[in-house]
Amino acid sequence: MAAYLPSDVRVLEASTANTEDEQLVEPERHDRADAAIRWPDGAGEIAGLIRARNWAATPLGPAEGWPERLLGTVDLILGGGFPMAVLWGPELIQIYNDGYRGLMGTKHPAGLGEAARECWPEAWESNAPIYRRVWAGETLTFPDKLWPVTRNGVPEDAWFTLSYSPLKGDQGAIAGILVTAIETTEHRRAEATLRESEAGFRGFVMASSDVVFRVSPDWSEMRALDGRGFIADTPDPTRDWMKAYIPPDDQAVVHAAIEAAIRSMAPFELEHRVRRVDGSLGWALSRAVPILDVEGKVTEWLGTAKDITARRWEDEAALRASEARFRGFAEASTDVLWIADGRGERLDYLSPAFEQVYGIPREVALADLSVVLDLVHPEDRATFRSAMPRAVAGETVIVHYRVVRPDGSVVHLRDTGFPIRDEAGTVMQVAGVVQDISDIALAGMALEAEKDRFRTLVEGMPQLVWRSSDEGYWTWASPQWCDYTGQSLEAGIAWGWMTAIHPDDRVRTMVAWHAARSQGHLDVEHRVRRAADGAWRWHQTRSLPVRNGPTPKEPQGRIIEWLGTTTDIQELKGLQAQQDTLVAELHHRSRNLLAIVRNLARRSLPASPERSEYDSRLSTLGRVQGFLSRAQAWSVPLRDLVNAELQAVGDGTSERVTIEGPDVTLPGDKVQTVALALHELATNAAKYGAIVQEGARLSVRWRLAGESGAKRLVLEWNESGVAMPEGGPERRGYGSELIERALPYQLGAETWRAFNADGIRCTITLPAEAFGLRETAE
Repeated sequence: MAAYLPSDVRVLEASTANTEDEQLVEPERHDRADAAIRWPDGAGEIAGLIRARNWAATPLGPAEGWPERLLGTVDLILGGGFPMAVLWGPELIQIYNDGYRGLMGTKHPAGLGEAARECWPEAWESNAPIYRRVWAGETLTFPDKLWPVTRNGVPEDAWFTLSYSPLKGDQGAIAGILVTAIETTEHRRAEATLRESEAGFRGFVMASSDVVFRVSPDWSEMRALDGRGFIADTPDPTRDWMKAYIPPDDQAVVHAAIEAAIRSMAPFELEHRVRRVDGSLGWALSRAVPILDVEGKVTEWLGTAKDITARRWEDEAALRASEARFRGFAEASTDVLWIADGRGERLDYLSPAFEQVYGIPREVALADLSVVLDLVHPEDRATFRSAMPRAVAGETVIVHYRVVRPDGSVVHLRDTGFPIRDEAGTVMQVAGVVQDISDIALAGMALEAEKDRFRTLVEGMPQLVWRSSDEGYWTWASPQWCDYTGQSLEAGIAWGWMTAIHPDDRVRTMVAWHAARSQGHLDVEHRVRRAADGAWRWHQTRSLPVRNGPTPKEPQGRIIEWLGTTTDIQELKGLQAQQDTLVAELHHRSRNLLAIVRNLARRSLPASPERSEYDSRLSTLGRVQGFLSRAQAWSVPLRDLVNAELQAVGDGTSERVTIEGPDVTLPGDKVQTVALALHELATNAAKYGAIVQEGARLSVRWRLAGESGAKRLVLEWNESGVAMPEGGPERRGYGSELIERALPYQLGAETWRAFNADGIRCTITLPAEAFGLRETAE
């Protein structure tokens, strides 16, 4: 330890010669047989090492012969709480405790029982003078001296106060030196931190443009304040700072904020008035935080204050302007604006509209709030009374009540009241707006009446009525549905109604619902279970969306719900089945009749081209009957008709034939004439034209032309690459008569036919409105 003593200590010049060492007085020795058992193993690590040490190999000799004073001193240091060491005898043999062991560093454990000069040779020249002075009877103390130590395997700087005291032997002569070390590292670091804090505070004060101040823990004393030209400086501590800086009217508010900060040990923050350097009043935003010591006690408060005078004046000016705008608005408003005191006991303001709405002068109500209660309808007075206390308690309250004016008329009012708070959150006033909603109330009563009429109408309908959101999520079902299916209203809403649908029909039903929004309607047939007998009966469910008003994003309006009906069509299904049977039988008999006519012609007429043409025309009529018998509706797709006639002449799938056009259907009562015209064109192409001639091509295309409501079907037959006979066709036969006369006469069609050099071209334009032409659904 002596290796780290300060070099500035002036002591007697030390010599390393043996003659100087012999100046130390050798202490007396006494044999003690029980000395070795004074330090049992449980007394600490060093006590164990002392007990195990071979002291006979040292100048001290066996421990049994140590002087009583040495034994007592060793007992003392082993039980001591500070690092302590004994340097005994002329050789200054080292004996130390557990606390001192950490200061020995790598010199432990060899240093135990070793002479100081041998243990610390690097510091002997500076330590020997100190030892001589202590041996001469002096006690030397060296405060806060640096001594690097190793703790937990890590070297670090530490500071200690070192004390060197003389020890006397049994005969009273000085026989050794007691070294005591008290660590002051934390104290030194705390002082360094404090110096840094003070330096930082001084730097902060110098750099800040705000007022900076320090006050005592209880704020009774202003220790220092730099006013920065805003308020007067306080260079010396003073207890009159409140009187000097804070106006009398504001001192109670400042005191309350200080007490709250002290109680909670939370930062202080307050906007308040202050007396400025020139004596005028200004505004400051003060903030302060508590500075704590190591024990967590407040040592002082450090704070700043910002000059916010200009901003407060601006705020006050803005407030006055806002109040002026409010009064201007209130004076012109048709609603009643009112302001009451913070307890709701009196009215401070009423807008002029009060007189028109309530029917009495506002001065009367301002003088006595109870006269307003007298105007409220008796049935609504309890509601009216409950509103003001709730608003005073800090709640925003909306109440509806009726007022009976002096002329007997009744108005429906909506009164919205709300609290007005100060910066601390205290309710200072209560304000509100009263709106005349008589028109809305009457409209609401009319709406309720309309709902009653709608409910009566729905409940009188034979259909099962329901309401739904998207995807079949029911929100309401009529009593008829509940009675028919046995479901309660609660069980049927949402998707509960699906349990009443036949399991085989549920997927089809949900698919129809998924497509309803894009199609703009719902139309599906499914079976519904009747609760009375458990029978599954066919129903048709239809629904249309209910929309709100159009918007730029949704010109058709947004769907708000779906309104639908479910109608029992079990008997209709039976009639349709009977009708289908009758139609099938009719078509069957028609085809049989055509077959009989064809057989009669074959037997009655000799074989000839004319008989063949007649026979093929009858086949065309038979194919039309076949189409109509298979179709669910009384119509035939035009594409099927074209394909059938081309296949009948043997070329419906050739690569030389092109068939294109939209999906349209032709009504059954007109399809025969169109089929015969296609038959004549196909027969002619098979005999002379594009079908029979190699390399020729046939194109059959149709399209819809014209605007909605006046559309026309344009069918174009175009042959190309055909070697035409010179002079065109030899005669005009049935086909020409059919296309040029029958189609215009029967269907109102426009026809055009030309015999070009490379084939026949024919255009047939059919008016849609003439026979109800319609496009098939995609």
